[in-house]
Amino acid sequence: MKEFDGLRLVGGHLALDLMNTVEYRGEPEPGDRLDSFERLARWSATAGLLSHDELRAVIAPGVARSPRAARALDSAIELREALYALMVAHIRKTPPPRGARRIVERQLRNASAASTLRYADGGPPFSWHIPIHNAEDVAVRLADSANNLLLSLGRVAVHQCSGPICDWLFVDRSHGHRRLWCQPAKCGNMVRVRRSRAR
Repeated sequence: MKEFDGLRLVGGHLALDLMNTVEYRGEPEPGDRLDSFERLARWSATAGLLSHDELRAVIAPGVARSPRAARALDSAIELREALYALMVAHIRKTPPPRGARRIVERQLRNASAASTLRYADGGPPFSWHIPIHNAEDVAVRLADSANNLLLSLGRVAVHQCSGPICDWLFVDRSHGHRRLWCQPAKCGNMVRVRRSRAR
C-alpha cells in the first residue's frame, strides 16, 4: 500500500486520497499533510499523479517557491475542501453546497481547457492528458482526477469511515458494499477495543 509521511493512501481513488490528507476534521486542530507546495508535489508523486521527472521539475528551488507554486497550493486546498463537501453531501444524500459546487465546477472547467489529446501505440490510442508546464498544472491534474471521481459515482460506492474519530472517505468494493472502515486494522480495531472495554 502506498504511504506518504506515515499516511496510508487507502481511499481507492486519487481524489479520495487527496481529501484524506486531512486527519480528524472534527477536531479543533485537524492534521493537514499538505502545508507547502513541495509536500503537495511529493504527495502527488506518491499517489501516482506525477512522474519522477515531473516531480523533480516542479520542486526545483526556482519553481517550488514561486508565486505559481503558492497559487497551485491554494487551488489544490480549495478543491480538496470543496470536493470533500460535495462527497459528504452525496454520501448523506443531501443537496450539494452551492459554494462548493461552484468551486469544483470552475476547477473542472480549467482542467478541461488544459487537456490535450494524446496518441499512443498499444492500448487505447487516444486519451486526454494534462502536461506539466509549471507548478499550477499540478492542481489542474488534481481537478482532472476529481472529475474522474465524480463521473464514476454511478458505478462505484464511496463511503465515509465509521471510526469514532475518523472521517476519511474510501471506495467500497466489498460484497454488498457493507465495509465500515477505511482501515479495518486501525479504525475497525479501535471500535472493537472500545466495545470490549464498555462490557
